[in-house]
Amino acid sequence: MLLDDLAQTVSLLAKPAWASEPGVVNQHAAAEIAQARAMLDCAEAANLAAYETSGEWRARGARSSAGRMAYEQRAPTGDVRRRLRRGRALREMPATRDALADGRISASHADRLARARRPETADAFD
Repeated sequence: MLLDDLAQTVSLLAKPAWASEPGVVNQHAAAEIAQARAMLDCAEAANLAAYETSGEWRARGARSSAGRMAYEQRAPTGDVRRRLRRGRALREMPATRDALADGRISASHADRLARARRPETADAFD
């Protein structure tokens, strides 16, 4: 499965002895990892928003999708809520979503843009 391959690849990235690499290698690797993180953040945001819309969390007895996913991920509920808000916002912000999906901006950038989006500025984000 695709997610199994992803987990295996990420596991391999966590193991190198980065301290033994030259600075320029670490600099390039850090930039590549940050880009991949942004791409994963976009995928996760879309996934969380889709899970919320599905209503499956209700069938499991949860009071909220964020609460259910926090339990599943062993993560603070507030962190999951923030990522879920990102997923909802990106539905309405295709240019921002595409930039995050390509790794051209970070999740923090996307969140800041979502907070700046207002009815009078919405066209700039569409």
